[in-house]
Amino acid sequence: MKILLFAFKKMVKTPVYWIFAAAILLVPALFFALGRQTKTPPAGYYVENGADKEADRTANYLRESGFLPYDQRESLQEDVATGVLDAGVVIPADLGTRLAEGAYQKSLTFISAPTSAYPDLWKEHAVSALYAVCAPYISAAILEEAGIPRERLFEAYWTRMDKGKLFTFQLTTQDGALSLSEDRSERFFLFGLSLLFFLASWFCIASPLMESVHQLTPRIQKRKAFASLYLPGLLLRMLGLFAAASISCLLVNRSRFLLPSLLYLLLLSLFSLLLALLPGKNWKDTLIFFLALFSLALCPVYLDLTLLAPALSAARPFIPPFWLWMLGGML
Repeated sequence: MKILLFAFKKMVKTPVYWIFAAAILLVPALFFALGRQTKTPPAGYYVENGADKEADRTANYLRESGFLPYDQRESLQEDVATGVLDAGVVIPADLGTRLAEGAYQKSLTFISAPTSAYPDLWKEHAVSALYAVCAPYISAAILEEAGIPRERLFEAYWTRMDKGKLFTFQLTTQDGALSLSEDRSERFFLFGLSLLFFLASWFCIASPLMESVHQLTPRIQKRKAFASLYLPGLLLRMLGLFAAASISCLLVNRSRFLLPSLLYLLLLSLFSLLLALLPGKNWKDTLIFFLALFSLALCPVYLDLTLLAPALSAARPFIPPFWLWMLGGML
């Protein structure tokens, strides 16, 4: 008990430890919120006349493309202006009449803002939806000259469209980027937590404890100093960091990262212990610095160095922060 009390007093008197503990408690949670804010907002649409069949068909296509329905045009415009929506589409009340008369210009009103991330993408979705609806109108006049009634053309067209036999393509898709959802927030969170864990395990656990062991060695021998100071201090400081990380995980409702965090801390403690036993100090601090710098290759904020140089991915397993990503199931 005296040994643990002595180790606790040494921990309390280490300011850098409390700085890292506070950072582990707060920074990853802030990163989680930052990741959530950086996801691209959706687009929306408003139908002025839901009874218009062509307007309703266009709205269905937009909804299937991820557009959100709105009950008021003013709300749609306001959400685009404030960034809640990336873009908006207003479907006019007389869309069917316009198409029947051949007035294809300005059939939809597209709303975007200077801060919109992907206005061209949403516009292409809107144009594609409109084209699918107006396609039979374009060919109706030509087919009527050949003796095919417009009503018969429309009936055959929409029957086949509803069955997915027109304008239907099957593509092979492959995820080539991070999902702009909760997955991004979790990657932000793990990036901050893993890097802080790694730095804290050395600069506020292994290195200062080993210095204390060297100071006490002339008086009580190195083996006794190691057993009575280093190991108890390592245990207490590791548990303190894990407590801070646990609170951080619970703040963002990610309790499934508790066990990976504990395993990661154990791995880091073993890594730091083996490193601390080696002679010398300056080269260790330099090594930790460059390992931390290289860990930015795991950063989920468009700083993934493997996108620029894929060969770097082979070195990731040798970077300690990579371990938490692996244990957390994010790789």
